[in-house]
Amino acid sequence: MCNCTDKTCCKHAEVKLRGPRGFVGPAGPVGLTGATGLQGIQGIPGIAGSNGANGMNGAQGLPGIPTSILDTNTVDLDYTGGVLTANVQDTGWVNLLGFAFMAANPGRPQCRRIGNVIHFRGYAVVPMGTGDGGASGAIEISNDSDDYVTFKKGKTFNTVDSGNAADSCELLGYAGVTPWLTATTAIGLRFNRGNSVIPTSVIPVGNTLDGNYVLNTRNVIARTVTTTGNKNAGLHSLAGLTIGSNGTLLMSSILYDETYPGALAGIEYSSMGRSMISNIISGENIPVFTSTAPSSYNATAAGAYSPDITGSADTWAFSQNAGHADQLGGFIIQLSGLMSYISPCETLIPTPTPCT
Repeated sequence: MCNCTDKTCCKHAEVKLRGPRGFVGPAGPVGLTGATGLQGIQGIPGIAGSNGANGMNGAQGLPGIPTSILDTNTVDLDYTGGVLTANVQDTGWVNLLGFAFMAANPGRPQCRRIGNVIHFRGYAVVPMGTGDGGASGAIEISNDSDDYVTFKKGKTFNTVDSGNAADSCELLGYAGVTPWLTATTAIGLRFNRGNSVIPTSVIPVGNTLDGNYVLNTRNVIARTVTTTGNKNAGLHSLAGLTIGSNGTLLMSSILYDETYPGALAGIEYSSMGRSMISNIISGENIPVFTSTAPSSYNATAAGAYSPDITGSADTWAFSQNAGHADQLGGFIIQLSGLMSYISPCETLIPTPTPCT
């Protein structure tokens, strides 16, 4: 063994010098994945979060399907094919009872129920018969308002004299006496033999109106007649028209005012209305109300005077006192404007079918 002091020895000694660092070699291939380790211990649960905001309301649900429907006197309900409809109860125009003798007359009286209201239209002709000045026999047909013009008679076709014939009128005597006594004066008449004139298709049996209804207080009614000279002349009267709660149609004369139904008698001709009511006598000359002074329309000078009435050469062909209900044959009264009402509580009224 030598040391650095021995040069000979050190010459032959192995010199251990360190060379420079070598370059890093390329990475070796990735080794195989190791086995999965054991699952760790479950962590402690976190603190609960705040409640979220309320959500929006849901959509409207579909409407339920009705299992039944119920009509009223005013509304007709129908549910077909999932569609619910409501129509106003309407019977359409229906002919009144007791006017078959006016079957072809375009003015024949009619009624129509809309809801709880009954409306009337047309006109009523007071019927006349073929016998006893119009009081009896077979009823005269009225297909037009002028059909009675040529008939030289004026008695009302009534139940007593006609034997209760169809379409005859029930006459009302003093103190409301019915049946009326022949040869006495009558204060009113009821069409359709005193029965209801409203058909059962409009208001059935068992239902009534909720009261009596009047068309005005008094109505001016008229009739055109033929004189002995075959000319037309006009007759007038005053009459009331009432539809009763039982459906009867009452036409009252001026005598109804002079002796109300509850009175035993009255003072006939006491009403000033008599001044415009015709009371003609067969064979008497026909007065003419001219405007030539002195007249009821014009005077010749100031002061009191007696107006002149001009008499025509023509005469009346029959007698008729238009102030008595038993002598109103041929007179016409309008029904348009007359209305009546049914109680909304009525439950027997059927649903009308006017458009079948």
